[in-house]
Formats: sequence, C-alpha cells, structure tokens
Amino acid sequence: MFTTGIPGLDNLIGEIVAPYTLLIAGHPGTGKTTMATTICHANAERGKKCLYISFYEDKEKHYRYMRRLGLDLESLELKGLYRFVRLPITLDVDSIVNVIGEKVSEGYSIVVVDSISTLLEPLLGDPEKRAWLLNYFYQLPIMLNGLLILVAELPYGEERLTPWSVEFIVDAMILLKHRIEEDSR
Repeated sequence: MFTTGIPGLDNLIGEIVAPYTLLIAGHPGTGKTTMATTICHANAERGKKCLYISFYEDKEKHYRYMRRLGLDLESLELKGLYRFVRLPITLDVDSIVNVIGEKVSEGYSIVVVDSISTLLEPLLGDPEKRAWLLNYFYQLPIMLNGLLILVAELPYGEERLTPWSVEFIVDAMILLKHRIEEDSR
C-alpha cells in the first residue's frame, strides 16, 4: 500500500496497491515535480525506498526548494530511503533504460521518472522504439512490485499527451492545471 501524502487525493484515488503506475502531467509550473516529490517523501517516511530520476532538476536546488515546502529529503537520504539521480538528456534511450535498470535493482519500492516526455519526444519518428520504451515502463512497476510515478510535460497549447500514448500504460493519471488571476484589491 502506498499513499500520495495528500489526504484528499488519497480519498479520491483510493488504495494504491503495487504494482501501480501513476502519471502526473501538466504544463510547466503546475507542480508536477512537487507532487511527485511529496508522494516519494510521504512513502519514504513510512520506510519505503524512493528513487527520483530527473533529466532537468539540479539536486541541491531540488532539495532546497522542497525543504522550503517542509520536505526534508536530506534526512531521508541519510537513512537510505531517498535517492536523487540526475541523468543527462544526451544519453540514448537504451543507455537510460540500462541505468534505470541498474538503479532499480538496488531495491526501491518507488521510482519517479521526471520527465518521461524527455524520453518520448525524440522517438516521435520511431514508433517501434517508442512502443518498446512504453512497454518497458509498463513492466517496470511489476519488476519493482512497487509504484512507478511518471511525470510528463503537456506541450504548450495542448491539454492532452497525444501523440506519446503514455496515458495508456498507467493505472491513474493526474492532470495538473494552473491559472493566473488578477488581484482585485
């Protein structure tokens, strides 16, 4: 059993039982990374090991920002319950899958990939390779017997993930939106 760490969302989603894949999607600035980290943090506090794989975030900046939100990732890291890994986006998909496989074999219950869009976008012209990668991520939570959290960027002006089709390999999808309101004071 896993938790989102957000009581209202836990009530909405219901029980999260392994193997499970959660997709968190949205435009830049909607809180995708914050939500994924909150889920990791809440479960790590319950003794479940979390691996956070990022293609963009800087570890120190990520830890500092999350600390301001009340998420102490350093202490969880010291206990061996949270690990942040930054992978270069210059790696080819096969190399990235190999690195993920190596890290996953270290016994993590939760794996976050932030952002799967980074992996899928270059494969738009290669449907066979894209299908292979999607199948890999479909199988990953089964191999973990755990929770896989995929973070995806919505293309500007779009409200859906197509043409990537990642939404078809997940158990639940959370689409985050934001809006700007003027202060009426």
